Amino acid sequence: MAACDALLEAIQDDTPQDGRLRPVPQLLWGLAAQLTPDDPNATIIDGQADHALEDAFSGVLMLRAAAELVRGAEADRVASGVGGTRHKAAAGYHMTFDFLLDVYEAISDRPPGTSWDDMSGAAGGPLVDFLQLCLEALGYTPTKNALRTAVKRAIKARRTDPTKSAAPQS
Repeated sequence: MAACDALLEAIQDDTPQDGRLRPVPQLLWGLAAQLTPDDPNATIIDGQADHALEDAFSGVLMLRAAAELVRGAEADRVASGVGGTRHKAAAGYHMTFDFLLDVYEAISDRPPGTSWDDMSGAAGGPLVDFLQLCLEALGYTPTKNALRTAVKRAIKARRTDPTKSAAPQS
């Protein structure tokens, strides 16, 4: 929830009084430049940039609502699962992880995948950073390498589930 709140604050100029989104102008311009690099002004004028930003904003709000639900469900959980406290929140964690992958795909319009730095021997990339920030806000502290392993497992599991997309492993 903290990561979502920080993102919502960062993309708005101020707190809207009328309930409308007031994006930071540079963000709107950057989004327009991504949508139509040849003519970002046209994208702003015809409203495409506003619609794309509203879609992303809705995704962040959806993620925040899910974080609230998971936090509430985990707080209500009393008994440990198999293996003691280590697996206490396994179901909630996996549900949250899968949801975050879906949100990442929806917002970025890219399939899930990770990067690997041979020099440092560590995982990375935008998805790993996104997952780490979101999960830390929920109280989970996985390493980047653990996240990369979890993403690879999720991609493999999605290949057997026709309702999920399958991304190439990196």
